Amino acid sequence: MNVRSQVKRQIALLLSMGLALVALLVTSQLMAANERVLPPDLGSSYKMVDREIAVPGTTLRYTIVISNSGDDFTIASLTDSLPEGTHYVPGSLSASEEPIGMGEMNGVITWTDFIDSGDEIHVTFQAMLTDTLTSGTWITNTVYITGTEGVNTEIMRMAATEVVTSASTSVMLPIVYVPVPMPTITSIDNPRSDEGNSWTVYWNNPAPSQTTGFQLQESNSSNFDGATTIDVAGTSSLRAPAASWQNVFYYRVRAVGDFGEGPWSNVAMTTGDYFDTFDNANSGWAIRRQDTDDVDNQVYYRNDSTLVLEMDSRWDYQIASSMKELPEPPYRIKSRVRLEGVDNLHTYGFVFGADWDGTQCPNSEYTSCFNQYYRLLNIWSGAQSTLKMQLKRIDYHDYDAGNAGRGADLISVTNVQVNSPSETDQEWAIEVWPSGDIYIFANGNMVGQSFDPYFINNRYFGFWSSTDEYTGLEAVYDWVEVIALEE
Repeated sequence: MNVRSQVKRQIALLLSMGLALVALLVTSQLMAANERVLPPDLGSSYKMVDREIAVPGTTLRYTIVISNSGDDFTIASLTDSLPEGTHYVPGSLSASEEPIGMGEMNGVITWTDFIDSGDEIHVTFQAMLTDTLTSGTWITNTVYITGTEGVNTEIMRMAATEVVTSASTSVMLPIVYVPVPMPTITSIDNPRSDEGNSWTVYWNNPAPSQTTGFQLQESNSSNFDGATTIDVAGTSSLRAPAASWQNVFYYRVRAVGDFGEGPWSNVAMTTGDYFDTFDNANSGWAIRRQDTDDVDNQVYYRNDSTLVLEMDSRWDYQIASSMKELPEPPYRIKSRVRLEGVDNLHTYGFVFGADWDGTQCPNSEYTSCFNQYYRLLNIWSGAQSTLKMQLKRIDYHDYDAGNAGRGADLISVTNVQVNSPSETDQEWAIEVWPSGDIYIFANGNMVGQSFDPYFINNRYFGFWSSTDEYTGLEAVYDWVEVIALEE
């Protein structure tokens, strides 16, 4: 038995036991042992259908070619959900090599297998068009292909067939399928402040002789709702959107030529500068974590375009966030804040370097987000021109103590000179650098510095408010911006 067959048998056994993570570790070790250089690349995979035009009741044959053009092997997986208007033909699913796993359930095709450098694996199946389809309907079948360890992230490939009436096909010649060129987005520049929140999207040209141009789509949604389409002559496009709370951008591109419009490329995303004046309640701010002993908190947008973190209980805290991802470090968080209904040891502040697993935040156990983060506290103690400040790294939460955060002091409680009176508007800024350096500014003056690399690459942030023995706190945020800095 060759090494590849041994690996596939080991991986199949591990996957059947639900140990996908162990399988990935085995694969990683084998990859390291082979001493290969370039990572696996599934970007050249494609999909085709045997009929571009068909009458209702026709059986279509789909072929998915999974191709690894990289210098290392990977475990590839695909998911293909049959579109409305089609039915899977039982027993028609097959692969050119015996896979680790393959099947069909309720119209969803799945497949997983080991694929070596330079290999191609063909997965085929059949689907029948229903008799009720009307002429002019397009049946578009989409497959999503992924590899282990985020190879090419998620690759989307499509094949389309137009439904026509039988009369319109009485003199139809046989259809010969010619693949339409599909580009691949290769990279996106990181935005930086010196570039004015701009970046360039790059892609390849898979068929220069056939392609006359490209269409690039830009959207704040991964499903491209409300997308903007830009006509581009070359293989790159400079983008410079205004900084806003809609700061995550998704891109896809397709070729245009004599063949018409080709299929969309892979989807790529980037994160730009963030800016929120709190005049749109759809920007997403809400409570994400709070003390669980005595809860009487709320977060709301006020009609004067401010965000208010209100607290009506004692010995309590809350974290609010819009759950928008920030640019990669280095970046600067900047905001203007004040206290209303102030009393001794009332606190506002900032949370950054926070985690989120992408599920509902918060969940009932407070485990999906803001488990670890940095916390800057600005504490009012009655002085006219002074606030107390503390920077702490939160490593975990003590649920027996009301969900209180525990960790290490990075800057111990210290007095900071601010504009008088201290409870009124103060402008705070936090600079976060990939080295682990953290700088704190009050009204343009640096008031603290620390070094801690543990959570620097976590990219979620929020606001903080807390009370001590007195209730009635309102922390009022006028605006917030996060801009990428130049390294």
